[in-house]
Amino acid sequence: MDSRTALVEDLLERFPGVPREAVFKEDLLRGGVAFDKSALSDNESGEVKPKSYFIFSFDHGTLPELGEAALRRPPEEIVLTGGPYDLRRTVVSVRVNPASPYRVAADEDGMLALFLDGKRIADVGVPPMPEYYKHKLSNGKSVTLEIIDKYDTGKTSTAYTLTGGAITSKVAGRDEADFYGHYAKAIEERFPGRWIGKVVAQALPKDDVQRFKDYGVQIYHPNFEVWDRRLFELYCPGKERYVGRDEWHKRILDSAEIFGARNVIPNFVAGVEMAEPFGFTTVDEAIASTTEGLRFFMSHGITPRFTTWCPEPTTPLGKTNPGGAPLEYHIRLLQAYRATMEEYGLSSPPGYGPAGAGNAVFSVSSFMDSLDPNSSVAPSVV
Repeated sequence: MDSRTALVEDLLERFPGVPREAVFKEDLLRGGVAFDKSALSDNESGEVKPKSYFIFSFDHGTLPELGEAALRRPPEEIVLTGGPYDLRRTVVSVRVNPASPYRVAADEDGMLALFLDGKRIADVGVPPMPEYYKHKLSNGKSVTLEIIDKYDTGKTSTAYTLTGGAITSKVAGRDEADFYGHYAKAIEERFPGRWIGKVVAQALPKDDVQRFKDYGVQIYHPNFEVWDRRLFELYCPGKERYVGRDEWHKRILDSAEIFGARNVIPNFVAGVEMAEPFGFTTVDEAIASTTEGLRFFMSHGITPRFTTWCPEPTTPLGKTNPGGAPLEYHIRLLQAYRATMEEYGLSSPPGYGPAGAGNAVFSVSSFMDSLDPNSSVAPSVV
């Protein structure tokens, strides 16, 4: 048996309480997937929704290293079902890695499938090109909220996120709360109640957070990235210099008084705790640290979420950790996350769709796949 298959099957046996779908999904997110030419789309002119690029590439290579996948873009997501592991519907964000043991290719019947170490392990579905991708405004611009509102008749688009980095002084005469907030205000005035408004911003003082709420934002993401104090200072030097770790955490708790605890959802990057040369050297240590952070926030009714770390190839940590964190870390984090939620009687955070293997649609982490299907509730808006 090939090494990656052996590792995955060993972990499936050791951690039967974690859905098998989540195990494969985390492995694909942490290590990426390769694409055969037969599985690539023809960019925006095709029938498949292509992978989007924004703040991060989430690919395991620079464009010249991605080969055909850099010219004919892979799909935004893949949907896994069936195969020898009898996978329930599993939606996975695409992170390209030509060297991955996982490969998407067309089989002898022309159907897309996922192969691990050369063995077919799942059928693969891909998202269709949204109707609103095919239209432009009169000024030639594409994919704006007006087009989505007009052509997304099934209301599959349910939320918008305002993000772009910290503003330490002013941009166009506005501080951070006003700069992002005035976009929310314009959206809510033009399309009242159409989407759940989210903002990813600094952990700001309460008065500034109140302005977000007044502008129409419903969910606040003051991301803390990593829990450990030493790693926070190393990996988040700007946050440490301008705000400081303790004050950042205090502001997260304070913001719950404005938005309600359920609507404050700080993100952390799962796996960066183990990045060499600064991170923890054992899975036990890393899980203990991250669980301490989960208990800190969840004990106050705040439910963080996480994205699975994908090392960017041109960054220092990406260069020294091309394989990311061990798969065992990610599996045990799913265990710890669910156990801590249950300890404090919390349900899954709002705005991320249904919970449970076979139900979850959140694609950049398996935390929703690993939760009890009954843990999802509708967003609470204070």
